[in-house]
Amino acid sequence: MVLGQGLMKLGILSGARTNRFYAAMALVGYAIGFPLVWIGQRQLEAVGFGVPQRFTLDLYNYFGSVAVALGHAGLILWLFRRHALSGWFERLAAVGRMALTNYLMQSLICTTLFYGYGFSLFARLNYAWQLLVVVAVWGLQLMVSPWWLRRYQFGPAEWLWRWMTYRARPPMQRSALHVALET
Repeated sequence: MVLGQGLMKLGILSGARTNRFYAAMALVGYAIGFPLVWIGQRQLEAVGFGVPQRFTLDLYNYFGSVAVALGHAGLILWLFRRHALSGWFERLAAVGRMALTNYLMQSLICTTLFYGYGFSLFARLNYAWQLLVVVAVWGLQLMVSPWWLRRYQFGPAEWLWRWMTYRARPPMQRSALHVALET
């Protein structure tokens, strides 16, 4: 969290730097991070994930994953600044504006799939099928969130949260003026 605050204060996470800066950030983050994570993983496998060795070998992953995360941030900001995938970024922004609703939706879908009251698939799906579930849920949210926000100001959970917080019922429907301004 402190790293993120520092990066924001330096203008890095706000997109204020150059495309070249973000490309270098991605390359350096990946060049440092992926090898560290890979080395740590190989060494952990070599010792059978033994507890005494794990404490020191996990350091490869701790530092490597921070570098990889910085690489991801650099890549995303580089793509954003180049206006590449702008349609995807708009969809991601809609998912973010409905973060609580989407979190609850993910929880409901996945508990229904994996828990006993639903399909009881816990520990029955291999990694490939689990990845398919993740992609399907994300795909659903990337389609539904922009569609919803074209019609309404907030996600349902965000609307309820505002009502409880401000003790006044906020308007849910988007006004005709909002719709006209966006088109």
